[in-house]
Amino acid sequence: MYLPFLTCENQIDPIVFGLMPTQTAISASSGSDFPFWDVQQTEAPDLARGCLLLVDKPYGYSSFDVIRLLQRFPCNRKVRIGHAGTLDPLATGLLILATGRLTKEIDHFQGLPKQYTGRICLGYERSSHDLETPICSYVPPGELSDQTLETVRRSLTGELLLRPPLHSAIRTQGVRAYKLARGGSDHALEPRAMTVDQFEIDATHFPELAFEIRCSKGTYIRSIAAVFGERLGCGAYLSALRRTAIGPYPVNSAWSLDRLMDLSWPESQR
Repeated sequence: MYLPFLTCENQIDPIVFGLMPTQTAISASSGSDFPFWDVQQTEAPDLARGCLLLVDKPYGYSSFDVIRLLQRFPCNRKVRIGHAGTLDPLATGLLILATGRLTKEIDHFQGLPKQYTGRICLGYERSSHDLETPICSYVPPGELSDQTLETVRRSLTGELLLRPPLHSAIRTQGVRAYKLARGGSDHALEPRAMTVDQFEIDATHFPELAFEIRCSKGTYIRSIAAVFGERLGCGAYLSALRRTAIGPYPVNSAWSLDRLMDLSWPESQR
């Protein structure tokens, strides 16, 4: 199935993949309801007391950068904050954060499926499989038929066993893999099981492919982009990525960092 061209800024309707309607509360193991701090609120969230937040992570920030920024807010110093699913600095989109006493609820969200939009650039390879590292090779993709693209798309749907990129936060040899990569190591990580429930592409702007994907926890979209190019014989890398939903929770219900800062940290105190 081919979609109208998407950009990494598009936000997609969760109904596309049959997701549940947006929820504003979860049921904890105790049976109590813990509501998210609604984006329509005009008061800053009380992170120290404990709350759940949907946050739209901006480009260039790591997931931990977002946490550290919230911890710097004057009323929230030393508060404990956890997140359900890391996003790379070059990706944007949804983070689920839990603070204070509600960090124990993070496990409720960890295993939920993730939904993304993005772009794959064919013909070029980068060692990180994204924009973090320079181009290391180029093979013109040539004329590729819709059937060829469809065959590769189908091969990357379902239960997969793919090797995560070395430029990742996985621990190997006692350190984060990206530290080995940045030190020049060519160490290869072991393949991991990943599940892609739905993968749709659009070649309107060939040789760049737009895509929309719904996948399991632990799926490396950069690996999918790299293998897509490998199977076409021309190489590829992930040129844009945006997480648009985690389970039933869409990014269009999330807080922006700017608005959180405006409410929590008056400009005169920054």
